[in-house]
Amino acid sequence: MGAAMAANLADRGWNPVVYARRAASLDPLDGLAARIADSVSEVAAQCDILCLCPVDIAQIRDILFGPGGAVETLAPGSVVVIHSTISPRDCIDLAAQLNDRGIGLVDAPVSGGAARGRTGTLTIAVGGADADVARCLAVLTDGASEVVRVGATGNGQRAKLLNNAVMLAQLALVHEMVETGEAWGISSDAQLRFVTTGTGASWAASYYLDAVETGRQLLSTASVYPGGAVAIMRKDADLFLQESEKADCPLLRGVVDRALSALLPMLPPTTDPAHIAPVLTGK
Repeated sequence: MGAAMAANLADRGWNPVVYARRAASLDPLDGLAARIADSVSEVAAQCDILCLCPVDIAQIRDILFGPGGAVETLAPGSVVVIHSTISPRDCIDLAAQLNDRGIGLVDAPVSGGAARGRTGTLTIAVGGADADVARCLAVLTDGASEVVRVGATGNGQRAKLLNNAVMLAQLALVHEMVETGEAWGISSDAQLRFVTTGTGASWAASYYLDAVETGRQLLSTASVYPGGAVAIMRKDADLFLQESEKADCPLLRGVVDRALSALLPMLPPTTDPAHIAPVLTGK
């Protein structure tokens, strides 16, 4: 995702400086006007906007505060943009740590996948201080077809967790619909083609139909992130259930909780630090 987003920004006239611990992550940038750095600290020394898109909070903390981390060379007045999906509380804590160093944080998780990242048509929920958001707005709008301001730091993550909760709930409902249809003698292909062109249409139904028609695995476990899409969806569902524990949304919480049992196998937590950190120095 990070490389696709950086490639799109290079196409739009930005001069991204990028770093990845896995060289293959940079393949989408071949032939583009992107500068490849040898370390996180080298990237941070050349930027005033640092956009991070790793999978989880452990990777973000390592990028920012680990040995040779970005905070060692980021100048006061710089802004870190978090495109990942993490706990709202962790995002707020990161902002406080960075603010103590004179560095801003924009809470800007993305939705849409790598293909839309490459074409600059993502949807981004944006939380944070007005001044920090203003600094990054041109970058965000060049990477998205929809940039939605949702309030303070942490609310970007809350909006993304709600989005992912609905997505997972829909996927579980479609899965149960397919199984019920098959029990009634309706093929999965026929039921899904009917639903995707009827009033029951949803992203989840279209995604499921594509899996049926192409024969690909519905929830892939193949990824540089251990467990792949399955593990990432479980992570996001767990984050939603934690954040919404005191919220009045029993129906959504109930569906997500059941969806975890129905769709997501138990997988060990990851400590994989693979990531790409695109950094923007301006047009």
